[in-house]
This record gives sequence, C-alpha cells and structure tokens, in this order.
Amino acid sequence: MNKMSRKKEIKRKVIEKLKQGSSKQEVFDSLYAEYSDFKDYEIAEIIRNKPTTLCMERLKTVMLGFTVAIVIALAYKYYFSVNIFIRGTGQNHYYFIFPIVLSFLFIGVLAKDGKSILNVGFLGFFNIVAGIPLVMNRFIYIMIGDLLLTIVLIILSMYLSTKMFPKYEYQTIKGVNAKGRKQGKKVIRFIEKK
Repeated sequence: MNKMSRKKEIKRKVIEKLKQGSSKQEVFDSLYAEYSDFKDYEIAEIIRNKPTTLCMERLKTVMLGFTVAIVIALAYKYYFSVNIFIRGTGQNHYYFIFPIVLSFLFIGVLAKDGKSILNVGFLGFFNIVAGIPLVMNRFIYIMIGDLLLTIVLIILSMYLSTKMFPKYEYQTIKGVNAKGRKQGKKVIRFIEKK
C-alpha cells in the first residue's frame, strides 16, 4: 500500500474518531502507535486540520455565518466580474480568477477542512490588493461592497482558523535513561482551545 492511500486512510480514521467524540490528543496517540512509518508531524498535521465535535458545536453559529458570507461573496464576485467584463477594462479575465478559486475553497469549507478555511483569508488579502487599481478606475461604488465582504471573510477565516484548528506543540518529557543520565524526549501535544 503506497503512502498516499495510507494518508487517505488516516484522514478517514481521524474524521471517524473525532466524530465519536475523541480529543485530538487521543486520536494522535492511537494513530501514531498504529502508523509508525509516518512521522509524528505528518499525522499531527492531518489531525490539526479537522475539527472536533465539541469545537463544531461551540462554533456552529460562526461557521454558519462564515458559510453565508462566502455564498454572498461568491454571488457578488461573479456579478462584479461579469460587470467588469462587460465594461471592458483591460485584463478582464483576471477578475474571474478570484470567484473561481473561492468556489473551490468553498467546497473545502463545507467539508470543514482547516486549510481551506485559512486559505479563504489569504485569498481575501490578494483580493484587496488586486482591487486597489479598480477603485481608481470608475469602479469605486462596486468595489466598496466587494472590499467589505472580503474584510468580513478575512476576519471570520482567521477567527475560525485559530479557534477550530489550534496548533500543536512539542513538549519535552524529561527522564533518566538506562545508564542513569538525564535525557529528554520530544512529544507532540495538542493545545485545546476553550
């Protein structure tokens, strides 16, 4: 069995165990013992990008608001792109890139993937930078709504990324080896957000 198919198997098991109510640390400990051919950080990254059931319950309304904001932003961005295309202002095809990429990220958001949620925020930063020349070219009224929606998406994306998908950290467990010398072993610990 190749490494990619085993990684998919790990993702499937992570989702299954998190749905059963296990904590990320419990899932990591069991999967790291089972898949010893994977490095600890590879398994930890897979687990980090999936939410726990407790976290999903706690942030349900924020996630719903984020999803609604993306749907509104997608409709607005497609309208905006078609409007620019019709008016013909230089590189028209460029403005279709943002709604198309956001559409793909939206699929990941519906699957509650941590990387997709974070990337919505990064895409928002690029959207603001790309929109600055449009503000100067007769599109200020259309662009204000787009910028406001983008700022909302960035804020919600960063909030959800920090609350739903906290980073793990390495902790050193100190002990004494067989020869009586002090030594430390680094282990991964997940930080549970309140």
